[in-house]
Amino acid sequence: MSGILIGVKATGETINVHLTDDGKFLCAFDTSGQLVQLDDTDKIAMSLYGKGSVAGDTPIEVSTLSSDGVSAPSGLDVNNYPMGWNGTSFDRIRINDEGVIMASAARTTSTNSILMRNYNARSLIIFFHVSAYTAGGNLLPSIWSGDPVSGFSFKTWEAAVLITSTGLKTYLFGVGQTGGLWTEQLEVQIPRSYKIRGTQVEDKSITYSVGYAGMV
Repeated sequence: MSGILIGVKATGETINVHLTDDGKFLCAFDTSGQLVQLDDTDKIAMSLYGKGSVAGDTPIEVSTLSSDGVSAPSGLDVNNYPMGWNGTSFDRIRINDEGVIMASAARTTSTNSILMRNYNARSLIIFFHVSAYTAGGNLLPSIWSGDPVSGFSFKTWEAAVLITSTGLKTYLFGVGQTGGLWTEQLEVQIPRSYKIRGTQVEDKSITYSVGYAGMV
């Protein structure tokens, strides 16, 4: 027989449950050695103990991975989401997702977005929507990536044509992507970390937003 220590939440009572070698319930005793009858109303929480590097029982660590950038667990791994290893920590695996890179605002100078993360998307759509435009102004979208060692930034892509009017411009990036009515469609793979830049040569006010859609 093997013992598993269980705390009964309803009463705070500690009991020792004995199982057969094949894992079937045999019996349970309280700390005084009295037989305990368990039924469907008992709410129990289980604590597992394993053999550690030192003499005696060592609690087995249970890690709940429910966010990005979490360290590797050293014990039992309870995943709320599918996880992937990024080289230094675990991130949640994404399905097709979309969101805001730069909220709509009137801008007169070149603007960089915050650092974006491409977790596991194989294709990426970038949306530039211009809602207000001042004559004589122009907007040039580009994507910038960074060397993970030096931090030095370099231009990954730059739009072939300036934006000089209101409306929506769509840029599709990904290997093997064909078809569709995009502003530009490119065989370019977007790295894990990137920024979007809207370059304005003339100091004319242009109101625009930038969005993204990642596709796995």
